[in-house]
Amino acid sequence: VSFTLAEWVRGALFGLGETLLQREAYEEADAAYRRALEVDRTRHPGTDHFDVARSLSGLARSHFYQDRRPQALALFREAIDM
Repeated sequence: VSFTLAEWVRGALFGLGETLLQREAYEEADAAYRRALEVDRTRHPGTDHFDVARSLSGLARSHFYQDRRPQALALFREAIDM
């Protein structure tokens, strides 16, 4: 299987977000998930792609743990609607 540079970057950013979230570095996790989401939306414009939903979910979890519950809920809903 061959991956593009964008796929590798997206995977690295999402993985970084997951690690930072586990370490309770929520602001940094938030930034990593946002960058992964940017890559996903660039790679899959106007689609309901799984990668976009997964990045939205990661970002939602980051917001949830920072007590930004309304924003987390909106992001979770956007991911679920895909």
